[in-house]
Amino acid sequence: MEYGYSARVGRTLEKTGCSAAAVRGDLLDRAVEQLLETLPEQIGGLQHLTAETLGHFVDGLLTRMRVRGGVCHPMVENYAREMGKTYELYRQRQPLISYFGRESRLPRFLTDEPQPDVFDSFVTGQQTTWYSDWAERALSLPADAQVTNAIYRHTCRILTEAGLLVQYTKGARSVWGLQPSVLDVTAQVTTLTCRGCGAVICLPTDRARKWNGQACMAFRCRGRYAVVANQRESYYRNVYLSGAVQRIFTHEHTGLLGRATREEVEEAFAQGSRPDAPNLLTCTPTLEMGIDIGDLSAVMACSVPPTTANYLQRIGRAGRASGNANVLVMATTSPHDLYFFEQPLEMMAGPVEPPGCFLDAPDMLERQYIAYCMDTWAAGPGAETTLPNRVQHMLARARRGEYPTDFLKYQEAERDQLIDRFLALFANDLKPETRDRLRAFALSDEPGQRLRAALRAVEAERARLRQLRERLRDRIARVNQDPALYTDPEALKADLEEDRYLLLRLIYRIDRQYPLNLFTDEGIIPNYAFPEGGVTLEALIYGLKTAEPEENSEPGRRPGTEAHKWVRPASQAITELAPFNTFYAEGRHVEVDQIETGGKEQRSDENWHFCPECSYCQLEAEVANHDTCPACGSGGWADIGQIRRALRMRTVSARQAVGGSRVNESQDEREIERYEVVDLIAIQQENYRGGFANLEVPFGYEYLSEVTLRQFNFGLRGTGGQQFRIAGQTVSEMGFIVCPDCGKVFRDQHKWAEDADAGGKAHRSYCRHLQAQDKTPLDLNLYRELTSEALRVQLPPVGSDPDKRLPTFKACLELALRRQFRGRPNHIILRDYRDPVGQGLQRQYLVLFDTVPGGTGYLKGLGTTEEFMKGLELAAETLRSCSCRSRPGADGCYRCL
Repeated sequence: MEYGYSARVGRTLEKTGCSAAAVRGDLLDRAVEQLLETLPEQIGGLQHLTAETLGHFVDGLLTRMRVRGGVCHPMVENYAREMGKTYELYRQRQPLISYFGRESRLPRFLTDEPQPDVFDSFVTGQQTTWYSDWAERALSLPADAQVTNAIYRHTCRILTEAGLLVQYTKGARSVWGLQPSVLDVTAQVTTLTCRGCGAVICLPTDRARKWNGQACMAFRCRGRYAVVANQRESYYRNVYLSGAVQRIFTHEHTGLLGRATREEVEEAFAQGSRPDAPNLLTCTPTLEMGIDIGDLSAVMACSVPPTTANYLQRIGRAGRASGNANVLVMATTSPHDLYFFEQPLEMMAGPVEPPGCFLDAPDMLERQYIAYCMDTWAAGPGAETTLPNRVQHMLARARRGEYPTDFLKYQEAERDQLIDRFLALFANDLKPETRDRLRAFALSDEPGQRLRAALRAVEAERARLRQLRERLRDRIARVNQDPALYTDPEALKADLEEDRYLLLRLIYRIDRQYPLNLFTDEGIIPNYAFPEGGVTLEALIYGLKTAEPEENSEPGRRPGTEAHKWVRPASQAITELAPFNTFYAEGRHVEVDQIETGGKEQRSDENWHFCPECSYCQLEAEVANHDTCPACGSGGWADIGQIRRALRMRTVSARQAVGGSRVNESQDEREIERYEVVDLIAIQQENYRGGFANLEVPFGYEYLSEVTLRQFNFGLRGTGGQQFRIAGQTVSEMGFIVCPDCGKVFRDQHKWAEDADAGGKAHRSYCRHLQAQDKTPLDLNLYRELTSEALRVQLPPVGSDPDKRLPTFKACLELALRRQFRGRPNHIILRDYRDPVGQGLQRQYLVLFDTVPGGTGYLKGLGTTEEFMKGLELAAETLRSCSCRSRPGADGCYRCL
């Protein structure tokens, strides 16, 4: 690439005059000698040719082929052999090849096809081409297409016989490319420039002497090359010649990496002992390295951070060893970034707001209490011998009445003392009602029930996976017993084995998981990455050519495969891990194509009934009134089309061939699908706990101790088709077309029918749905659910410009929260909420929702009249005192809003 296809693109070694490649001189001379004997015999009028002019012609032709990419590297041999079929450059066929996009330059070999799609043709008709022009100028010939065509055809034959070219023939046409082994690279180079057009070329010094005074290779140029006596100084030439060039080795460093991988990356980056040790890390904004990164000297932020505190945190890792750092910040086209691009000092030297600390959160404290009990028990005598290190061992001990039974006996016997000591840790930081709730929780059977439920769930999942594994084993045995019954038994067995190994891997991951990690994932003990429950993506990469030896492979690991498990918070997973979206991690990208439904026997999807006018929704099995909406009285509730099947997201999966899984430079931006996502907020009047109202404005708010936010994903956006109404808006009816048994997802009903006609090849091989009598797929939607505290604020009339006034009011309310809590309470989100009041009218609200399960108590404290109004007054004072008021036309700035 550096001396061929890309030799003249960018600041290459050849363009900067550091080194150059050329065909070996001895081979070229022998080929020219042979041509000089045979060419005049074959074609009349060439008796005037000399070795010097013919040599320059041939050398120019071979140089042209080299820089156009016509070098027969093994990765492009099939591409040349197939006359430029671009699919031969795809990663599926050549996993190691650099990416060629739709607009990329393609390697151009030489062909005798008169009108090729991709390659360069020397066959000339009425129109002058580079090849006809070069032959006429280099060999001093009159314009004659037949003569130049014959010259090139004979030249290619002689050069092929001499071993300089490789010839591929398909039908009546041939393709020629340079033999890679005949190219030499040297740093002894000389630069020449054309005295006519100014074109510059860098050649080996011995070759440059022969090119001096010869015809320029530029199309239709009549100039001649001359040696450049004093080469101009070049920054990149000096850099390359200094030997200080360091190759970039990148690696991801995020929380998605497993611990072993993350520690290996950290050590390699810090020490740099390996030649390929990573020297550029792509990180999440927090850069939570947890290590002494010593020589880290530069940080580049791909967007402007939200605040000065974020900015200082992100750049603070650089320059610790020397005290000097290079910090680059890329400003995107967002208004936020453009503002700070114009006012950089406001970001670099602005005020630092301290982060909030959320202690008074009952649901979180319940998890903390269980973790505290485990710590206390583990510190006692004998615990180190009974605490298992794997889920597999824990389940075995649970069946024998050991762990966690012994821990639960300890917790139940000591719970009075445990809760007293636990609450004493918080002094006066907890409200009385929070203390009462925690005490009631500790003295109940709830901690034990949660642990036992987690064990039952993981045991059931292991049993389900084992059942599927046995089903596959039986199918493989049937194929081996009578292969004649199948069209391609070997391909079928390969698919069955692929799925069986995936199931083995999933079972292995469950068995090897650390028990405390299981309890964290199940929300029993704290998860410091995200308080809400997570969604798991199980991914299998197959088709790896290099695999570990069998004796070094982990159990459940098939040679040539790579299994991954990634967990994302449900709030992000509802779109990030939705079907057809592409997820990026650990240098891979996979497309989600399967949803865990529980199988036909244990399906976990549900029928939900949605109101067309308000946010009310209810499980169909619990609906008592089928005529009107229980919340707003809408008659549209009775429409059967308001009932939809939905599944709570917990586990999804993806399978991807290795060639298509590698993250590469094919796109500047990640592929992200857009979905029809609707937030539904369920408010029960019995949870009303006081508020304030001003009927004259009108304006008011109320504190709600328990509100449920349900976020539904109704499928891909922009798919067209029929729509239905929900919460006053219309969304697509499409949803996701899902197999009830294996959970494979299809783009639409047409794709499902196509695959069914083809025998269900897209389904997982353990799927039995298409063998059933009812082959109907599920039309499924996805959702997540979170219950916490909230504050509902009724908005005053916004006048004739709601699109401008509503965002301004939201911004002011967020400012009030920052000023009231002296920091950014990022766990509090704002959502629009509309309440129908009849005759097509609606009350408009903003709901402040606490995303920490159970709430942190922040909104309860804000729910009193004094505290809420105090926050608004602080916001108003900030707006009045901000310097942006003095700027003409300014409507707030990032310093205030």
